[in-house]
Amino acid sequence: MKNMTVKIGVVLLLTVQVWFCVTMFRYPYLDIDISNKNGEWVVQAIDHRSPVFRTVLKKGDTVLRIDGELPEKHVSVKRWGSIDQAKTIEFIKDGSIQIIDTSKFHTISSQDFSSFAGGLVGISISILFFFGIKHSLSSRYLSFVFLSIGFTFMSLGASLRGDLLGKISIGVCIILIPVVLVHFLIVFFERERENKNF
Repeated sequence: MKNMTVKIGVVLLLTVQVWFCVTMFRYPYLDIDISNKNGEWVVQAIDHRSPVFRTVLKKGDTVLRIDGELPEKHVSVKRWGSIDQAKTIEFIKDGSIQIIDTSKFHTISSQDFSSFAGGLVGISISILFFFGIKHSLSSRYLSFVFLSIGFTFMSLGASLRGDLLGKISIGVCIILIPVVLVHFLIVFFERERENKNF
C-alpha cells in the first residue's frame, strides 16, 4: 500500500511538472497589469523583465483586444487583472492601432532556467533523503521540506505566466514548507532527546 502511494505521488508530481514545462515553453512571460477605467482597458504597469517592456506598449496605453477578443473576456485579465498567455495584443498608441505578436518573443528566460534548476536541486535532495535514509522519520519529514521547496521553484515559471495550477501549487507549498519544517524539528529533537537518555 505504501509503495502504491509513493508511485501515485511520483506520477502525479511528474504530470504536474510536465504541465508546468509545457506552459513555460508555450507562452512567453508577459505580466502586463491592466485595469478598466471608464470602459477602457488601460496598461497600469509592465514588468521590466518582460519582453513587452522593450516594445512600444507603455503604461497608459489602451488595450483593445487580446487574441482577437475584448480584454474582459481574456482568462488572465478576469482572474488576475493582467495580460498573460496571450498570442496577440492590439492597442492604441498615439492615436494609431498597433499589434504586438508575442509568438516572436523567446518563451524561456534566464529566470526560468534558475527556477527550474532550483526545483531540480530541491527534488533531488528530497529523493536522496526519502530513499537514502529509509528508517528515519525525521529524514522523511526533511525530504518533504525539500520536495515542497523544489515544487515551489518548479511551479514558478507557470505561475508567472498566469497559470492557475502554478499559482495554487506555489501557495500550497509556501504554506507547507514551515509546517513540515516544524514537524521535522519536533521529530528530530525528540529523537535526539531519546538518544541522550539511553
